Amino acid sequence: MTMASLSSDTLEICRPFFIETGINAFSYSRFYADGTRAELWSDFQALEHTFFTARYVAGTYTPQYYGTSERHSLMREKVEAYPSELRDRFRQQLIDQREIFNHDHCLVTVNHNADFAEYFCFYMPRSMPGAASFYLNNIDRLDAFSQYYVNVGKKLICQANDFLIDNRATRNAPDARAPTTTDVTSPGLMRNGRESMRQQCRSEGEWALLTTREREIARLLLRGVVMREIAMSLGISPRTVERHVDNMKTKLNCYRKSDLISKLYLPF
Repeated sequence: MTMASLSSDTLEICRPFFIETGINAFSYSRFYADGTRAELWSDFQALEHTFFTARYVAGTYTPQYYGTSERHSLMREKVEAYPSELRDRFRQQLIDQREIFNHDHCLVTVNHNADFAEYFCFYMPRSMPGAASFYLNNIDRLDAFSQYYVNVGKKLICQANDFLIDNRATRNAPDARAPTTTDVTSPGLMRNGRESMRQQCRSEGEWALLTTREREIARLLLRGVVMREIAMSLGISPRTVERHVDNMKTKLNCYRKSDLISKLYLPF
Protein backbone atom coordinates (compact mmCIF):
# COMPACT_ATOMS: atom_id res chain seq x y z
CA MET A 1 0.00 0.00 0.00
CA THR A 2 1.31 3.46 -0.98
CA MET A 3 -0.03 7.00 -0.77
CA ALA A 4 -0.63 6.82 -4.52
CA SER A 5 -2.76 3.68 -4.21
CA LEU A 6 -4.72 5.25 -1.35
CA SER A 7 -5.47 8.17 -3.65
CA SER A 8 -6.56 5.77 -6.38
CA ASP A 9 -8.96 4.06 -3.96
CA THR A 10 -10.27 7.43 -2.80
CA LEU A 11 -10.93 8.41 -6.41
CA GLU A 12 -12.93 5.23 -6.97
CA ILE A 13 -15.15 6.07 -3.98
CA CYS A 14 -15.61 9.63 -5.28
CA ARG A 15 -16.08 8.93 -8.98
CA PRO A 16 -19.90 8.46 -8.99
CA PHE A 17 -20.29 11.58 -6.84
CA PHE A 18 -18.06 13.57 -9.20
CA ILE A 19 -20.15 12.48 -12.19
CA GLU A 20 -23.39 13.44 -10.42
CA THR A 21 -22.23 16.87 -9.19
CA GLY A 22 -19.46 18.21 -11.44
CA ILE A 23 -17.05 18.30 -8.50
CA ASN A 24 -13.62 17.27 -9.79
CA ALA A 25 -11.52 16.74 -6.65
CA PHE A 26 -11.95 15.80 -3.00
CA SER A 27 -9.57 15.57 -0.08
CA TYR A 28 -9.90 14.28 3.46
CA SER A 29 -7.50 15.54 6.13
CA ARG A 30 -7.26 14.45 9.74
CA PHE A 31 -5.20 16.61 12.13
CA TYR A 32 -3.93 14.94 15.30
CA ALA A 33 -3.05 16.80 18.48
CA ASP A 34 0.60 15.75 18.30
CA GLY A 35 1.08 17.74 15.07
CA THR A 36 0.81 14.86 12.60
CA ARG A 37 -1.83 14.65 9.88
CA ALA A 38 -3.32 11.95 7.66
CA GLU A 39 -4.15 12.94 4.08
CA LEU A 40 -6.37 11.15 1.55
CA TRP A 41 -6.84 12.93 -1.79
CA SER A 42 -8.58 11.87 -4.97
CA ASP A 43 -5.67 13.39 -6.96
CA PHE A 44 -2.30 12.03 -5.85
CA GLN A 45 -0.30 14.49 -7.97
CA ALA A 46 -2.06 17.40 -6.25
CA LEU A 47 -1.32 15.86 -2.84
CA GLU A 48 2.32 15.28 -3.76
CA HIS A 49 2.71 18.85 -5.01
CA THR A 50 1.09 20.27 -1.87
CA PHE A 51 3.11 18.44 0.77
CA PHE A 52 6.33 17.28 -0.88
CA THR A 53 7.10 19.66 -3.75
CA ALA A 54 5.81 23.21 -3.22
CA ARG A 55 5.17 22.63 0.51
CA TYR A 56 3.19 25.88 0.88
CA VAL A 57 1.00 24.43 3.64
CA ALA A 58 3.43 21.84 5.02
CA GLY A 59 3.83 22.39 8.73
CA THR A 60 0.68 24.45 9.15
CA TYR A 61 -2.07 23.80 11.68
CA THR A 62 -5.34 25.66 11.10
CA PRO A 63 -8.35 23.98 12.84
CA GLN A 64 -8.28 26.63 15.57
CA TYR A 65 -9.25 29.31 13.05
CA TYR A 66 -12.65 27.67 12.61
CA GLY A 67 -15.25 28.23 15.31
CA THR A 68 -17.22 25.27 16.60
CA SER A 69 -20.31 26.46 14.68
CA GLU A 70 -18.33 27.39 11.54
CA ARG A 71 -18.52 24.16 9.60
CA HIS A 72 -18.48 25.31 5.96
CA SER A 73 -16.23 27.94 4.39
CA LEU A 74 -15.04 28.94 0.95
CA MET A 75 -11.30 28.61 1.27
CA ARG A 76 -10.45 31.69 -0.82
CA GLU A 77 -12.44 33.82 1.65
CA LYS A 78 -11.37 31.99 4.80
CA VAL A 79 -7.64 32.38 4.19
CA GLU A 80 -8.04 36.17 4.27
CA ALA A 81 -8.67 35.84 8.01
CA TYR A 82 -5.45 33.90 8.60
CA PRO A 83 -2.33 35.62 10.00
CA SER A 84 -0.33 37.26 7.22
CA GLU A 85 2.38 34.61 6.93
CA LEU A 86 -0.16 31.81 6.65
CA ARG A 87 -2.40 33.88 4.39
CA ASP A 88 0.32 34.28 1.78
CA ARG A 89 1.14 30.58 1.81
CA PHE A 90 -2.47 29.48 1.45
CA ARG A 91 -3.12 32.00 -1.32
CA GLN A 92 -0.27 30.47 -3.29
CA GLN A 93 -1.54 26.98 -2.55
CA LEU A 94 -4.95 27.87 -3.99
CA ILE A 95 -3.34 29.42 -7.06
CA ASP A 96 -1.33 26.27 -7.73
CA GLN A 97 -4.37 24.04 -7.30
CA ARG A 98 -6.27 26.17 -9.81
CA GLU A 99 -3.53 26.76 -12.38
CA ILE A 100 -1.80 23.36 -12.31
CA PHE A 101 -4.61 20.93 -11.53
CA ASN A 102 -7.81 22.85 -12.41
CA HIS A 103 -9.04 22.40 -8.84
CA ASP A 104 -10.79 25.65 -7.96
CA HIS A 105 -13.64 27.01 -5.79
CA CYS A 106 -12.52 25.05 -2.73
CA LEU A 107 -15.18 24.48 -0.07
CA VAL A 108 -13.94 23.12 3.26
CA THR A 109 -16.09 21.43 5.88
CA VAL A 110 -14.55 21.14 9.35
CA ASN A 111 -15.47 18.64 12.06
CA HIS A 112 -13.98 19.16 15.52
CA ASN A 113 -13.61 15.98 17.57
CA ALA A 114 -12.11 15.40 20.99
CA ASP A 115 -9.03 13.68 19.57
CA PHE A 116 -8.61 15.20 16.11
CA ALA A 117 -10.04 17.62 13.57
CA GLU A 118 -11.27 16.61 10.11
CA TYR A 119 -11.33 18.63 6.90
CA PHE A 120 -13.45 17.61 3.90
CA CYS A 121 -12.45 19.70 0.87
CA PHE A 122 -14.43 19.85 -2.36
CA TYR A 123 -13.17 21.43 -5.60
CA MET A 124 -14.78 22.31 -8.93
CA PRO A 125 -13.15 23.28 -12.26
CA ARG A 126 -12.17 26.92 -12.64
CA SER A 127 -14.71 27.18 -15.48
CA MET A 128 -17.56 26.81 -12.95
CA PRO A 129 -18.26 30.37 -11.73
CA GLY A 130 -21.53 29.28 -10.13
CA ALA A 131 -19.75 26.86 -7.77
CA ALA A 132 -20.53 28.88 -4.62
CA SER A 133 -24.26 28.81 -5.38
CA PHE A 134 -24.07 25.08 -6.08
CA TYR A 135 -22.42 24.47 -2.70
CA LEU A 136 -24.99 26.62 -0.90
CA ASN A 137 -27.88 24.73 -2.47
CA ASN A 138 -26.33 21.31 -1.87
CA ILE A 139 -24.78 21.56 1.60
CA ASP A 140 -26.81 18.61 2.90
CA ARG A 141 -25.68 16.54 -0.07
CA LEU A 142 -22.03 17.42 0.55
CA ASP A 143 -22.35 16.60 4.25
CA ALA A 144 -23.96 13.27 3.38
CA PHE A 145 -21.07 12.43 1.06
CA SER A 146 -18.55 13.37 3.79
CA GLN A 147 -20.23 10.92 6.17
CA TYR A 148 -20.39 8.35 3.39
CA TYR A 149 -16.66 8.72 2.71
CA VAL A 150 -15.72 8.33 6.38
CA ASN A 151 -17.85 5.19 6.52
CA VAL A 152 -16.80 3.39 3.35
CA GLY A 153 -13.25 4.73 3.60
CA LYS A 154 -12.60 3.50 7.14
CA LYS A 155 -9.96 1.08 5.93
CA LEU A 156 -8.23 3.80 3.91
CA ILE A 157 -8.20 6.13 6.91
CA CYS A 158 -6.61 3.36 8.98
CA GLN A 159 -4.00 2.74 6.29
CA ALA A 160 -3.27 6.47 5.96
CA ASN A 161 -2.02 6.25 9.54
CA ASP A 162 1.04 4.51 8.10
CA PHE A 163 1.84 7.64 6.06
CA LEU A 164 1.30 10.41 8.60
CA ILE A 165 2.77 13.75 7.57
CA ASP A 166 4.74 15.24 10.44
CA ASN A 167 4.00 18.93 10.97
CA ARG A 168 5.83 19.26 14.25
CA ALA A 169 9.16 20.56 12.97
CA THR A 170 7.64 23.51 11.11
CA ARG A 171 4.29 23.99 12.78
CA ASN A 172 3.03 27.58 12.77
CA ALA A 173 3.64 29.92 15.67
CA PRO A 174 2.45 29.20 19.25
CA ASP A 175 -0.48 31.64 18.92
CA ALA A 176 -1.92 29.33 16.28
CA ARG A 177 -2.43 26.50 18.72
CA ALA A 178 -6.00 25.41 19.26
CA PRO A 179 -7.64 27.40 22.09
CA THR A 180 -8.34 24.65 24.58
CA THR A 181 -7.97 24.18 28.29
CA THR A 182 -6.05 20.97 27.63
CA ASP A 183 -2.53 21.23 26.18
CA VAL A 184 -2.86 20.01 22.61
CA THR A 185 0.46 18.20 22.85
CA SER A 186 -0.32 16.41 26.13
CA PRO A 187 0.59 12.68 26.09
CA GLY A 188 -2.89 11.71 27.30
CA LEU A 189 -4.60 13.46 24.40
CA MET A 190 -2.18 11.94 21.90
CA ARG A 191 -2.87 8.46 23.30
CA ASN A 192 -6.60 9.08 22.96
CA GLY A 193 -6.16 10.02 19.30
CA ARG A 194 -4.21 6.85 18.56
CA GLU A 195 -6.76 4.76 20.45
CA SER A 196 -9.54 6.30 18.38
CA MET A 197 -7.72 5.20 15.22
CA ARG A 198 -7.21 1.68 16.60
CA GLN A 199 -10.92 1.43 17.43
CA GLN A 200 -11.82 2.40 13.88
CA CYS A 201 -9.48 -0.25 12.50
CA ARG A 202 -10.99 -2.91 14.78
CA SER A 203 -14.44 -1.97 13.51
CA GLU A 204 -13.46 -3.32 10.08
CA GLY A 205 -14.01 -6.83 11.43
CA GLU A 206 -17.64 -5.99 12.15
CA TRP A 207 -18.15 -4.56 8.65
CA ALA A 208 -17.21 -8.05 7.52
CA LEU A 209 -20.48 -9.30 9.05
CA LEU A 210 -22.33 -7.73 6.12
CA THR A 211 -22.64 -9.52 2.81
CA THR A 212 -21.62 -7.85 -0.44
CA ARG A 213 -25.26 -7.06 -1.27
CA GLU A 214 -25.86 -5.68 2.23
CA ARG A 215 -22.86 -3.38 1.87
CA GLU A 216 -24.21 -2.11 -1.46
CA ILE A 217 -27.56 -1.35 0.16
CA ALA A 218 -25.87 0.24 3.20
CA ARG A 219 -23.88 2.62 1.01
CA LEU A 220 -27.00 3.70 -0.83
CA LEU A 221 -28.87 4.21 2.45
CA LEU A 222 -26.06 6.47 3.66
CA ARG A 223 -26.42 8.55 0.51
CA GLY A 224 -30.09 9.12 1.31
CA VAL A 225 -31.50 6.81 -1.38
CA VAL A 226 -34.98 5.48 -0.52
CA MET A 227 -35.82 1.78 -0.53
CA ARG A 228 -37.73 1.77 -3.82
CA GLU A 229 -34.89 3.56 -5.62
CA ILE A 230 -32.36 1.15 -4.09
CA ALA A 231 -34.37 -1.72 -5.52
CA MET A 232 -34.41 -0.12 -8.98
CA SER A 233 -30.69 0.68 -8.81
CA LEU A 234 -29.72 -2.88 -7.88
CA GLY A 235 -32.30 -4.63 -10.06
CA ILE A 236 -34.01 -6.40 -7.16
CA SER A 237 -37.47 -6.15 -5.61
CA PRO A 238 -38.33 -3.71 -2.79
CA ARG A 239 -39.25 -6.70 -0.63
CA THR A 240 -35.74 -8.12 -1.13
CA VAL A 241 -34.24 -4.77 -0.09
CA GLU A 242 -36.41 -4.80 3.05
CA ARG A 243 -35.25 -8.32 3.86
CA HIS A 244 -31.57 -7.29 3.55
CA VAL A 245 -32.19 -4.23 5.75
CA ASP A 246 -33.85 -6.44 8.37
CA ASN A 247 -30.84 -8.78 8.27
CA MET A 248 -28.48 -5.84 8.79
CA LYS A 249 -30.51 -4.59 11.74
CA THR A 250 -30.28 -8.06 13.30
CA LYS A 251 -26.53 -8.30 12.75
CA LEU A 252 -25.85 -4.82 14.13
CA ASN A 253 -28.32 -5.15 16.99
CA CYS A 254 -30.72 -2.33 16.17
CA TYR A 255 -34.47 -2.22 15.59
CA ARG A 256 -35.29 0.84 13.46
CA LYS A 257 -33.93 1.90 10.09
CA SER A 258 -32.91 5.27 11.57
CA ASP A 259 -30.85 3.43 14.21
CA LEU A 260 -29.24 1.33 11.48
CA ILE A 261 -28.26 4.42 9.48
CA SER A 262 -26.83 6.08 12.61
CA LYS A 263 -24.82 2.97 13.35
CA LEU A 264 -23.53 2.77 9.78
CA TYR A 265 -22.36 6.39 10.01
CA LEU A 266 -20.31 5.68 13.13
CA PRO A 267 -17.60 3.12 13.98
CA PHE A 268 -19.42 -0.01 15.17
